[in-house]
This record gives sequence, C-alpha cells and structure tokens, in this order.
Amino acid sequence: MARRGYGNRPYIESEGKKTNPTLSPVVVLADTGALAEGLWQVRCGFGASAAATFLLARRNAANDGDVGDVPVLYIPAAATSEILVDFVVEASERIRLTMDADLTGTAAAFLQFEKIG
Repeated sequence: MARRGYGNRPYIESEGKKTNPTLSPVVVLADTGALAEGLWQVRCGFGASAAATFLLARRNAANDGDVGDVPVLYIPAAATSEILVDFVVEASERIRLTMDADLTGTAAAFLQFEKIG
C-alpha cells in the first residue's frame, strides 16, 4: 500500500527556463534520472509565456522510448499549473517532461518526486 511518511525522501529536478523550446531536437524541461523500481508520486509544476502543451512521460531504462500512457498537459496563454501523478516504475526507468509542440516563448517546469511504495 502506498503511503507518505517519515523516511520517504522527496527529490526535485528542473532544467530551468527554456526559450523557444522545440521537438527537434527534443528540449527536456525536467527529468528524474534513473529511478528505483516501485511506486513513485510525481508532482509536476509547469508554465509558459504562451498557450502550450507538455508531455509527462515514463521512459524505458534505455531512455529511448515512452512506456505506457503519456499524459498531455495543457495551459492557456501566460499561465502555470501543477499536477500530481503516481507512476509504477520498473528499475532504471525515469519520468521526464518535454513540450508536446514547438513553443515560441519561454517555458519552465519542475518535477518533485518521492518513492511511496
């Protein structure tokens, strides 16, 4: 059973503010790095200077493909948002946030993640 409690160390990661982030090459806004197997709770904060869509993906251990469903996150112009998602992760998989489309403007995001099971 998943539980939040003493001893569950939270981590945070961000690549900082990006100007005109693109899909070619893919600009990564935040990436957890390789994770231990288990249930991870991920809080994703993201924003952009214009309407934008983002992808929050679980990546395979080789980090060369998405695994399972990939939530698409949308924000209207000049806005921020936050979402909380639980991911069941296999050994060495990772969670990362990228743009879903090229953006003319700035974008920034963070991932706060904690192993809860």
